[in-house]
Amino acid sequence: EMGILLDAETEEQAVDETAIKIKVRREDGSDMTEEVLDPVTRILNDDADLSEADAVEWNVLLGTTDEFNDAFEFDLGLDDKIPLELNMSTGVRLLIGWRFRLFFGMSLTRGFYLNVEHTEAEVFAGLSFPD
Repeated sequence: EMGILLDAETEEQAVDETAIKIKVRREDGSDMTEEVLDPVTRILNDDADLSEADAVEWNVLLGTTDEFNDAFEFDLGLDDKIPLELNMSTGVRLLIGWRFRLFFGMSLTRGFYLNVEHTEAEVFAGLSFPD
C-alpha cells in the first residue's frame, strides 16, 4: 500500500502510483490525454503528437481513516445501597479521518499552478455502538 495516497476515483487505499490521475492539456485548456497517453500504462503513445500540448495536470487524493474499537463496561456501583443491579457492556467504535484532493500542473506558458477550483479538503469523525 502507498500510505496516505488514495485512488483518485474510488477513494480507496491506493496500491500503486496508478492512483494518481494525469491529464495532458492544450493551451486553451482542452484535454488531449486520450490522444497521447496509453490509458492503462499512462505512458506516452509511440505516435503521440505533443506539438499542441501545453500542460500536464495531476489529480492526487491524499487521506487516511483510523478506526478505534474498544469495549466499554458500565456499572453503577450501587449494589450495596440499592438492591438493583445494572451492568452494561458494549463496544465503542470511533472513526477519524481526513481527505485532501489536490489538482496541480506544470504549463509551458503559465509555469507551475495549483487548480484551486477542484481542490477540496475534508475532516470527519464518527462514533457508533455496534452490537
